[in-house]
Amino acid sequence: NIKYPDGISSEETQPTEVKRCADCGPSKTPLWRGGPAGPKSLCNACGIRSRKKRRAIMGLKPEEKKPRKNNGGGRLGSPLHQRLIALGREVMRQRSTVDN
Repeated sequence: NIKYPDGISSEETQPTEVKRCADCGPSKTPLWRGGPAGPKSLCNACGIRSRKKRRAIMGLKPEEKKPRKNNGGGRLGSPLHQRLIALGREVMRQRSTVDN
């Protein structure tokens, strides 16, 4: 038990309770999810598993990923891509004339 200059002891500064998954027990997860025990009570893996079970019980279809809207960003012929290529060529031309 260490006393700090501000009068707070080390016991008061340490967390007294480590958060644990209500289903499997680990305390380290990239994301806490809601479950039967309340919000943010399940680790990421258990939360996903719980949601899938709940959806199956309710007779809902498995979650489908929403199709991404294609605004032309992935196609080689898109106007933005063409402008970027032209800009790159212009920069290369300018660099080559400066070097000569």
